[in-house]
Amino acid sequence: MEEKFRLSPTPSGYLHAGNALNFVLNWWQARLRGANILLRIDDHDEGRKRAEYVADIFEILNWLGIDWDEGPFDPQDFEKNYSQTLKREEYRQFCQRVPQTFWCRCSRKEVGESYPGTCRQLNLSGEGLALRVNTDRMQEISRDLKDCVLWRKDDLPSYQLVSVYEDLQSQVTHVLRGKDLEASSHFQKELALYLGKNLQTNFFHHELLQDSGQKLSKSQKASPVRTQFSSSAVFYGEVVSSFLRQEYGLENTVKKA
Repeated sequence: MEEKFRLSPTPSGYLHAGNALNFVLNWWQARLRGANILLRIDDHDEGRKRAEYVADIFEILNWLGIDWDEGPFDPQDFEKNYSQTLKREEYRQFCQRVPQTFWCRCSRKEVGESYPGTCRQLNLSGEGLALRVNTDRMQEISRDLKDCVLWRKDDLPSYQLVSVYEDLQSQVTHVLRGKDLEASSHFQKELALYLGKNLQTNFFHHELLQDSGQKLSKSQKASPVRTQFSSSAVFYGEVVSSFLRQEYGLENTVKKA
């Protein structure tokens, strides 16, 4: 199978230094291996998406000097041909193929981080419910992904469902992502097995950039990378070089001409 990496940003905020570093690491590894790179923008959650955030993704990739082989080439091409909002019925049909699911009326606020299986045996149906998958047969699922939601109460697919579907469809072979997503990676492999599919994606996890001991996050209003750094050359010098030295004992070999 031809090797393929993916860049899969979410247009829910302006990209920060951690997002940019992840782009660089994936690009670097893909080009070293002679692999293709897919740009996939995860916009299935329409409530968090903004046009300016979509535009920022392309601007940051260009700012970094990163190219890709598959996917949209600008925001207009993305909206017309690649937006995940165009695929909702595909995701719904995919979700219906998952065995051992049940409808649930519980909210995250009610159940906390670990779902206790409250609605498993209630045989609920109707609007305003979430569809969960019974994870008892899955191996070593983390607490916060127990009986994970596949279809949300607001009639939208979950990130986990969309990501598995897209990786299977696109035949992605390599994903380099932050260590905070290790549990998610494991769940996605297990969900694919539930469907009788062997997800060919190999997940690798890198250390996270931090600010005052906390990981950088859009939800925590991390500074946009182009606001924080005066140029991409400064970003490569201060962030990428430092990261490669600290984590891998390497000098910066990924700066583009």
